Amino acid sequence: NGKAARRQLSGVGFREGELVDVEALRYGHLNDIRTSQISKWERVDSYKVLILGEYSPAVTIKMLRLLEAATPEILGKVSYTIKPHPNNLMINASDYPLLNLGVVLEPLSEILQDFHVVCSGSQTSAAVEAYLAGLPLIVLLDESELNLCPLRGHPGVQFVSTPEEIAEALRTPPQDRIEGRDRDDFFFLDPK
Repeated sequence: NGKAARRQLSGVGFREGELVDVEALRYGHLNDIRTSQISKWERVDSYKVLILGEYSPAVTIKMLRLLEAATPEILGKVSYTIKPHPNNLMINASDYPLLNLGVVLEPLSEILQDFHVVCSGSQTSAAVEAYLAGLPLIVLLDESELNLCPLRGHPGVQFVSTPEEIAEALRTPPQDRIEGRDRDDFFFLDPK
């Protein structure tokens, strides 16, 4: 469904004749996604982190516990908001008091511009939307799961698995938003 998938499949031995290009219909809405307009990290006193919930409640809980464990090591003021997965809406923000967690249910394409950085698990496709909007992405890996994130090897994506790595990723802001990430390089999208 895109050049990135084609490169990955070719890289693991699929022959060109075995691959057929198809439009990424599920991702057609990405044609309308806005690039983040939030200012550079170094110009703000606090920054906003969007957490993308996973399909699995257990994985989402692990992510939130990892972030909570990292919180005491993060310098500066951080606000956390979670966008639950549509199939896992039961997030009790009070279970994570160190995060002072907010919950947002609006479509991702409408809220991304309000955040500085996105944290996700390795299995949610919503991470691709954040990436294509130009936001830095921190992928929280679960040592008991495969890393299924399609953004391995892409600039602006960090993979972490411990509270210390999370704290370091959140303490070290990226230089700037990555503008102009090419949707066409990632997916075959044609609004016609």
